[in-house]
Amino acid sequence: MLQPDHYNFVVRQGTTWRSTFTLYQTDTSGPVMDLTNYSAALTVKDTDSGAYTTPAATPLLSLTSPSGGITLGGTAGTLTVVQTATQTSAYTWASGDYRLTLTAGSGGDTDVYLYGSVTVERF
Repeated sequence: MLQPDHYNFVVRQGTTWRSTFTLYQTDTSGPVMDLTNYSAALTVKDTDSGAYTTPAATPLLSLTSPSGGITLGGTAGTLTVVQTATQTSAYTWASGDYRLTLTAGSGGDTDVYLYGSVTVERF
């Protein structure tokens, strides 16, 4: 079971959002986590709606692996979130709370890996 970390994203609207993380089995001095057969999902919800205290709150953004904005690096233990400049240009929201989850295998356990806020900077 993973211990979730808190991390806040700042996304500049109209630019590429690319964030890569390396997951370790215990800490950064240990071996990386093998993400083969894992899937990932990142969901952003409106902070003012009660976000994750209201399960029915409509997501502002939903990303998934393998081809929905999240790429997992298998034995390298990496997780990359990518949104193109065109995609971030279309964001109509200014901020929200997110959860990034990992699911082991087909129907395995799901754990929160990261949580925090996403803020969209407009220029």
